[in-house]
Amino acid sequence: MSGAVDFLDLYDTAVSSDVQIRITVPAAEDDAPPAKRQQLDQKEGQQKDREERRTVKVISGHTIILQKASDWAKCKLGLEWRKDTPGMLDVEVECEGEVEAAEVLLKTFYSTVDAARPLQGASHATLLQVLLLADRLRAERAVEAAVQVFVGSATAGAAGALDWDTVTAVYQLPPALADNPVLKPLFEYAAAALQERLGDLDATLLNGERRAQLLALPFAAMRQLLSDDRTCVSSENTVVYTIAAWIKKNASSAEQRAELAQCVRAPLLTPLYSAAVAAQLLTSWSPAISPADMHYALVFAGLSEAVLEAATGDKGVDFCAYLRVHRPAGVAVGAAAVSVSAKFEAGGSVMPVISRSCVMATRVGHGWGYSDVFKLGEISEWDEVMWRNKALVGQDGTVLVRFTIKDVK
Repeated sequence: MSGAVDFLDLYDTAVSSDVQIRITVPAAEDDAPPAKRQQLDQKEGQQKDREERRTVKVISGHTIILQKASDWAKCKLGLEWRKDTPGMLDVEVECEGEVEAAEVLLKTFYSTVDAARPLQGASHATLLQVLLLADRLRAERAVEAAVQVFVGSATAGAAGALDWDTVTAVYQLPPALADNPVLKPLFEYAAAALQERLGDLDATLLNGERRAQLLALPFAAMRQLLSDDRTCVSSENTVVYTIAAWIKKNASSAEQRAELAQCVRAPLLTPLYSAAVAAQLLTSWSPAISPADMHYALVFAGLSEAVLEAATGDKGVDFCAYLRVHRPAGVAVGAAAVSVSAKFEAGGSVMPVISRSCVMATRVGHGWGYSDVFKLGEISEWDEVMWRNKALVGQDGTVLVRFTIKDVK
């Protein structure tokens, strides 16, 4: 009876060994903290003085196993194998803290039946190091194994999600690795963890600890949070407020600011906030958002679907761009609302009033028989936030709309 053959028992043994694997660290920087590293190009690698690195571990290896597991090893151990170090293969890591990850990775090469077996029980920090090193050594099977163990540990966890340090680290992976389809399950768990902790933006902004975590997010995590349809807000105004706070706190490129601006559903901004705050910010963040775009977003706010479709057609505006659905409502009431009043001079006041567009929508609703002209959806109980976001609530808290209901069935 035959089956798959596992070679884990050959790891670091002299039996049939034909190569010595040296794990090295920088000689002058062996105490440096782990950091994201970019692989040196071949020319730099050839010119680098070997004495600048220090060997911390030597492992007996087997060429045929290493070449099967890693495209990098296949290249290094091929016909172009360096003549100045015959029988040697150097695996370079950033510091001694990554040596364990390098050893675990090499064990996955030998665990031909189940590459994930040597990774079981490893900490998330070690798994991340394995993931980065496996990607650098072009060991796709090891990358898959690391993701498998990550997902397994997240599923088995009490909260069913990754721990916070791992979440932020996942969103700081190199772009080439992050785009690997194999990592999709890992990013799904990371997105779920973002939702669990920061998914209600207004509640997050009103909580000191979580606000700090929100504003400390890496760019990729912030983009994911703001583009996720599950993210809750009291109004779309909160999204603009969040982006502005994050940009103020973090160094960001023009491309990053433009990408975050594209996460805003501009037609869903309230008219006052759009005119006083959002229009200026969005057009400054993204060259793709013009003053005309913000003008139409403001004009069309509150129109019924029929009037909106006709108006966008007359203006040559893509109607589909104005069909972005509302995000789910959160438990907190408009944390971003205070930023509007801050824009006015002392002694001024803000009074939401019903706009002409809403009056027009009311008339259309009467004439066409629309049952939900303000797109509030089914309401089982009074929710002032929903009405206020449509500019239908006055300063005294009363609703400024009157309907005559006839022919109720």
